[in-house]
Amino acid sequence: MSLALASMLLVAVMDVLGILATRRRVLVEKDPQPVWHRPLEEQLRRDLGNARRFEFQPTHLRLLGYGGRNLDTRRETNRPAEVLYEFAKVGGETWLVRTETMLDSRSNKNRRRELVCRGLTKLDVKASNPHGGRPRQSGRVPECCRVSFSDQSSLEPIIEIKYCR
Repeated sequence: MSLALASMLLVAVMDVLGILATRRRVLVEKDPQPVWHRPLEEQLRRDLGNARRFEFQPTHLRLLGYGGRNLDTRRETNRPAEVLYEFAKVGGETWLVRTETMLDSRSNKNRRRELVCRGLTKLDVKASNPHGGRPRQSGRVPECCRVSFSDQSSLEPIIEIKYCR
């Protein structure tokens, strides 16, 4: 009797696992992006929308504006802030790091650093230049730009974020 109950329970568990695997496959096919893509895209769009000036180098993207948040609650305060996206070595691996610094605070607790994602090593910003010529690397935040991130081995960007005001 107990053997029959155990086998029925095993069949039921196998059915549930099969259903879960099918649902996971459907979700991955619908949205194949890694889980960090959407939060990075939303945060970068917010940071660009609140920035007034930018500076881009292959190692970092610096945004200056009024996108400050309360560093504890993360609620928007629209305080003057600098947001810096850069790469850092952590535990032997390269990470994309976002640092937000409140520019109107003299406190030594005016900065918040967050690890965004692991493995990215390249940053590229294509900012439109209204006067033609080479894309700008600093100045006022452009009306439209494209920010892309890639790793050491990929020829194509892993994620590309298009932004227009």
